[in-house]
Amino acid sequence: MLSSRLFKNRCSICGHILATKPVNTEVVCCRFCGSTWRAQAVCRAILCGLGYPEDANIRFIENDLSRMGLGISDDWRLARALLPLFAYTNSYLHQFPVVDICSPPKETLEKFEFISCSDVLEHTPPPRSAALVGLYQMLKPAGFAVISVPLRQGFQFAEFYPGLTTWKIENDSIYWVDGKGHESIDHDPEFHGGQGLTLAFRQWTEEKLIEELKAVGFSEIVSRPIPPQFNFGRTICIVIARK
Repeated sequence: MLSSRLFKNRCSICGHILATKPVNTEVVCCRFCGSTWRAQAVCRAILCGLGYPEDANIRFIENDLSRMGLGISDDWRLARALLPLFAYTNSYLHQFPVVDICSPPKETLEKFEFISCSDVLEHTPPPRSAALVGLYQMLKPAGFAVISVPLRQGFQFAEFYPGLTTWKIENDSIYWVDGKGHESIDHDPEFHGGQGLTLAFRQWTEEKLIEELKAVGFSEIVSRPIPPQFNFGRTICIVIARK
């Protein structure tokens, strides 16, 4: 377990000293830049993946535009911190620059040293392997992805719409059809906050995520530690998956 000291020192996005402990992943815990713990944790994981020490202060990192990175709908505060340091682009599904990780553009293949993909993989339509393969294909050899997914303690992995082939949202309900032509309606779908496609297609577990990352070819997967106060109800897992 990572020492709790590291969650008391500096914001990994702006470098200022944190005044309080985070209470959950989505509440603002830096009063200077307004970033959440999740955004800070993703930033710290990216820096560690690039070889910087765990307690590196981002304000003293020299820019290196030879290192290419891609954000998949990253938090704007995280994107703002990475832009001057690396050859980094933040992409979206609903606006320019568009990158669909389920079907990545040809010009993105084997292009990036790192990709950040935070709380996205629960929102990619089936088959879920398509997004994982897309991430793998866009990384250079030995490149890595920082991936986070939300968790619920006590919940098993679940695919909410198994076999889904087509679907539409109408009046906050999901009308969907599976591969056998069976039509179904979900009147109580799960939507998460944010922009773009916020419908949840699945509930991950850490074990299932790691298993499927290995299945598409990732050779080294390191789980990042989560502070103890997050280990209840809704929590999160963050991994560094290297090609």
